[in-house]
Amino acid sequence: MKSYNLGQLFFLSLRENRWSTSLERLLRRSSPGGVLLGAPLPRSAESTREFLLKIARALPHLPFLAVREEGGTHDPLS
Repeated sequence: MKSYNLGQLFFLSLRENRWSTSLERLLRRSSPGGVLLGAPLPRSAESTREFLLKIARALPHLPFLAVREEGGTHDPLS
């Protein structure tokens, strides 16, 4: 039987754009169901991809991954 964590019911909103051991510890400890990236985002599509892969690999389950988009003239995905 699988063990489920209460953290899987929540999204964790990150304001970091770089991988660190402290971020890895936080993810492993809280084991969120999803991660929301906010500003500042990594500078390139490739660095965003690598960052998201590291987040996903740190968790024991496949997380929902999201990027905050508030509209206006700033497009975080451009």
